[in-house]
Amino acid sequence: MSKRYIPFARKYFESEEWTKPREFSEQEVWLDMVYLACFADHKVDLGKDGILTLYRGEFYYSQRYLAKRWGWSLTRVNRHLARLAEGSNPRIERIARETQVETQITVVRLCNYNSYNGEKLKSETHSETHSETPNETNNKEGILRNKGVNNTHTDYLTLRNLFVQACMRDTREAHAEAARTAEEMALLAQADEDAKREHNTRIRRSPQYNLIFWLWWKYADLQLSFEMPLHPDQAQELLNTYKIEDIGFIVESIYNKRHLVSGRSLYLTIKQWAKRDITINN
Repeated sequence: MSKRYIPFARKYFESEEWTKPREFSEQEVWLDMVYLACFADHKVDLGKDGILTLYRGEFYYSQRYLAKRWGWSLTRVNRHLARLAEGSNPRIERIARETQVETQITVVRLCNYNSYNGEKLKSETHSETHSETPNETNNKEGILRNKGVNNTHTDYLTLRNLFVQACMRDTREAHAEAARTAEEMALLAQADEDAKREHNTRIRRSPQYNLIFWLWWKYADLQLSFEMPLHPDQAQELLNTYKIEDIGFIVESIYNKRHLVSGRSLYLTIKQWAKRDITINN
């Protein structure tokens, strides 16, 4: 292993220790930006703002979200990002990019991202890095991913951790991340046997996880249509009362008639439809 790197688990940045509310130092902000930057190309569903393509080393979060995450003011976030983008050797780029509905979004790209988060640690005798470009990507079932990224068991575990953490957060950005990672997990499970075994084992052992994953994978647009998608704790409450097959049937019914559905919470909607079905059956 190279002496130039200190291996650091991504899940630390999702731990309570790191995410607890506090005022981040500038050093902590930089580490957090390295974590927030995507490690593979993908598309993010921004709802009414359309689909945004992010490439490796880039991230998009509103400055309001970053201010809350870092314990900073909006003004301080804007000034700090501007300062990092200045000078002859900038650390970031701020890029204006349009979504599919021609909404202009400002994306942050970390310069020399591979030097902070290489695909894998290499020995010092093979320390050359390769910088990917958008032209080096291919489109697979609507998800952009690098040709150089191996669909390994480790990749799946990383995505799974990101998925679980995204499901626990109640922000629009987290909801979009849950939908993206669920689809990428499904693609990895199809492409890699080790990832498939891990995926199937987790689903068999946890009905709660099975339900949440299924919802974000198959019915992400339904989840995103609600201000409050189904939360893992709410999934467990439903499973305490109903069979998972019955919940699945209700979700499919809601999806088929979603143009008639109104409400802020998918959880409450499922409960209302479940009571209606019980009444009809009786």
